[in-house]
Amino acid sequence: MSSGIEDEDLGPTLLNDLEKMFSEKDTDRLFSEEIVEHLEEMEDRPWPEYKKGKPLSKRQLAILLKRYGAKPKFMSQDGKKGRGYLYSELEPLFIRYSDTPEVNSLKDKELAGTLRKREPLRYRIEVIPLIKVILEKNKIILY
Repeated sequence: MSSGIEDEDLGPTLLNDLEKMFSEKDTDRLFSEEIVEHLEEMEDRPWPEYKKGKPLSKRQLAILLKRYGAKPKFMSQDGKKGRGYLYSELEPLFIRYSDTPEVNSLKDKELAGTLRKREPLRYRIEVIPLIKVILEKNKIILY
């Protein structure tokens, strides 16, 4: 990495980038190949020059996400087959590591004491409560 940032520091950054990618593409699944191609185009992020001036590979993506308990699954979509990630399996991580102030505030209030902030799942195994938030006319409804 050219920026000198440790891999452990990049996990939350990667999760935030993935969450945005799922949202932009409006899909419930992304192939690993599709993810690394998109990340490579993000010039303001560390992904285009991840290691020794080369972009993040599918293998490196899997290694980074494995630290959080996420593993690529075999899937198919529109006749294409390959390994990738499902939104439903990454959603608890998106909630936990979100960089959106509203979600962080919600997490602090609702999950206080349940999760330690920014501790990778590889160090601790626990059930992460999933909170679904629906915005209706400027109201937040928790389920």
